[in-house]
Amino acid sequence: MKVDINDPKTEKLIENMTLYFSEIPTYLGLTKKLSGVNEELGKMRGVLVELNKNIKEANESSEKLTRALNKISKAGVLVGLLAVIVAALNLAFEIYKYCNR
Repeated sequence: MKVDINDPKTEKLIENMTLYFSEIPTYLGLTKKLSGVNEELGKMRGVLVELNKNIKEANESSEKLTRALNKISKAGVLVGLLAVIVAALNLAFEIYKYCNR
């Protein structure tokens, strides 16, 4: 029996066999998928390293801002304390003037 390649039944058989065998996982296909996963993990690692770097920079910036705000708060307390001292001295001077008339 001779098989004719151009026969529709033979073409359908070859098409079905090709489809069937193309869907079977092979070592080569698994290797390609694993290399793809490895590439994606490499990209993910790069993103996480960049994220850690940004978090560290944000932490340092936050510490600088905290120190600056603490200095500003201390200066505000000193100015307020000076204002209270001036007001107390002014009150004492007014009491002194009242008592020495």
